[in-house]
Amino acid sequence: MATDTHTSWFDRATFYPPDPIFALTASFIADPDPNKVNLGQGTYRDDEGKPWILSSVHQAREKLISHKLYHEYLPILGLAEFRSRAAEVALGTRIYREHRETVRDPNESYDP
Repeated sequence: MATDTHTSWFDRATFYPPDPIFALTASFIADPDPNKVNLGQGTYRDDEGKPWILSSVHQAREKLISHKLYHEYLPILGLAEFRSRAAEVALGTRIYREHRETVRDPNESYDP
């Protein structure tokens, strides 16, 4: 019986500790104080949960719109297409395609 001698390049990857911003977000979620403010991702919300836009951001947005340019922040997980392609590069096309359902984002649609 042959043994698999293949090792993942992840085995050689340097471990970096988690980004502290995620710990800040976890603390925010766990805090029962009704007056808490989430400062973790740089997005602020009013009492109704609607985005509170800084005046500087509003001015920049107006400038973009006046030039027919548009801007929207990516979600915290980033661009879905980038994550999919990165997974394919990291795993290899064959493995990615065979296990795509396992590695995909549960919020993305599945298109075999």
